[in-house]
Amino acid sequence: MTLKKLTSQLRSGSVWDIASRLLTITFLVGLCLAGVYALTSPVISAREEQARQSAMSTFFPGCHFTQISCQAPEVERLYKAEEASQCSGYCALLSVNGYGGNMEVMVAVNADGRVRGVEVLSHSETQNIGSLAAQESFLSRFKGKTADFGLVQAPNVPDENQVQALSGATRSSRAVASAVTAALRAVENLAVAPPTGEEDKLLPSETSALKNWFGEVIARPVDLPAEHGAAVEVWQLHSPTQLVGYAVKTQTVGQNEAFKITTLIGFNASGAVISYEILESFELESFTAALLRDDFRLQFVGRTVPVTTDGGENSVELIPNMEKSCRAIVKAVNDGLQTVAALQGGAAQ
Repeated sequence: MTLKKLTSQLRSGSVWDIASRLLTITFLVGLCLAGVYALTSPVISAREEQARQSAMSTFFPGCHFTQISCQAPEVERLYKAEEASQCSGYCALLSVNGYGGNMEVMVAVNADGRVRGVEVLSHSETQNIGSLAAQESFLSRFKGKTADFGLVQAPNVPDENQVQALSGATRSSRAVASAVTAALRAVENLAVAPPTGEEDKLLPSETSALKNWFGEVIARPVDLPAEHGAAVEVWQLHSPTQLVGYAVKTQTVGQNEAFKITTLIGFNASGAVISYEILESFELESFTAALLRDDFRLQFVGRTVPVTTDGGENSVELIPNMEKSCRAIVKAVNDGLQTVAALQGGAAQ
């Protein structure tokens, strides 16, 4: 193209017209990609969470799972598995770096501190090489191991507390082994960690809820009364001069029967419900959001006697197709009322 012809096209605006069209097309493509991501991201996240829950339920059938605090930086989440109020073990979720990138690993540990099972939830390892580290034939080698197990290279024969790495996939093997070690150490530290005085401090979500309900208060943990139902913790709330209320944390079973809903309920000094907040839920996101809507939550405000669902005087209206989730909140509030009444020396009628 001659300089004269290019100059002519610039003057006629054809080049700018092409450029503007390209910019428009690029913008529209970007907009479409953003839309696809917005639509698929929640679905992908839900599937990933479902895979984690499925793994835990497979390791500990029939147990309920509660997320607990963990100081180990390698552990993203740590869950306690309980059956009939007895600890069966723990499940740790970890992310480690393999040869091909991030690997998400779930490690189940028995109450005695030995590995119950390992599952690789996601990875990008090389097919038929590093990917073998995600197969049960390798993962089963960790069963029964304790925190001091070692990883040995083939063809060395492992002893009782050693695991043989995969030949040609040492980095992938080490990544899984490091996840198992971190999980075992985290569980080990639960038993040996000395008291720090932090146990009685409120979590940020709990502090935020209490501040919304009461303003600045002093939360003093008290022992649970004999009759406390699903309550797991209770606090008396004080201003500098007087008792202003109570906070009761409960754990109840909703639609997802393997995972409890953790709820914080606030009561005034007379024992009437102020409100509740869901601290942790494994229900569908839409279910949790519905339980927190005012049209459902306000039904409990001011209650001083147990709530029913039978349509009577003290009944609340359940959300259609969410009856189990709604009843979990009803039980949480009722057990909170029972706990506060016991602390006050009375009984919720």
